[in-house]
Amino acid sequence: MKDSYPWYVPYINAILELDRTRVAQRVEFARCAIDERFDDLESRGELLSSDERAAIDGALSELRVLEREVKYRREKSGSHVR
Repeated sequence: MKDSYPWYVPYINAILELDRTRVAQRVEFARCAIDERFDDLESRGELLSSDERAAIDGALSELRVLEREVKYRREKSGSHVR
């Protein structure tokens, strides 16, 4: 079940963030949570399950879309502030 993955809540928070000024921060936090999951598994000598791997692949794809949207909005507005 996806919501049992430790990175899932930060990921959903990024996807559902309505405040455009906070989306980049949420995306960064979600990416960090995914990285931490990899680090945790590596430190224990474990591998991702195929289900979690597929879920992470999908999540990273959606986070990239959000990142492109944030970048586009910044460029369009001329703002370079995170």
